[in-house]
Amino acid sequence: MKLTSILFKAILFTFLISCSNENTNGINKEQKHSSTNEIEKEINPIEKSNSITQNWDTNTVVGDGIIWRTELNVENHYEDIYVTNIFGFKKNIDVGEMVQVIPLRMELPIINLRVINSTKLEYLEVEDRYSIELEKIPKKYNEFWEIKSLEGISPEFPSNLIILYPPVKDCKLLSTHELKDEDLPNNISNKIVKGALDFNNDNQPDALVCEFCCKERFSEKNCEYTCGETYIKFEKKWVMINSYQPM
Repeated sequence: MKLTSILFKAILFTFLISCSNENTNGINKEQKHSSTNEIEKEINPIEKSNSITQNWDTNTVVGDGIIWRTELNVENHYEDIYVTNIFGFKKNIDVGEMVQVIPLRMELPIINLRVINSTKLEYLEVEDRYSIELEKIPKKYNEFWEIKSLEGISPEFPSNLIILYPPVKDCKLLSTHELKDEDLPNNISNKIVKGALDFNNDNQPDALVCEFCCKERFSEKNCEYTCGETYIKFEKKWVMINSYQPM
């Protein structure tokens, strides 16, 4: 189920954060948000941010995450909206750099957000992984406040995301239902594609984020354990750039 998948990713993310000692228990929310705002004020977006590119390769980072809407205020509106449960970054991203946030719902716009913190998860011995924190979503993007979650999904988490670094100028989200087998890697069907991106306006997938049952490569909706793989198409060949499985 979608909710099960979200909960699994949330638990996995929480485990990673706790092991890396990134967050200290008992931090006051107001203090954390104040600190975040101070960091944002210090960043010069012109000097620090990377330019949006028209190119991509196997070093392009394709991660994923979830939109998180905080508690309702007295006017029954969400106070702030963040990108959380960010997963898939194998290299450090400098503070001030921009990443591209692509919601997996067509109703929401693709936006760029600044990195406000990047921390290596030191306890991992197999490969480098980084915890990335982004600025909160600006209030000018009203769609993120107004959209309703799909049936069976908590209102606080209206959409999953793909996170791209560096941003690609012509990036757009494709409908996974319209993907054809000949446009996908040999071991991938559109039933296990969580999100597909087109980078050059040819309506063909150039990046794929996939989730499936670990025992069999079926849809992750009705399985106990979920695995994932991420692919980029470079020089007409599909390359797997990331994968995960339960610990």
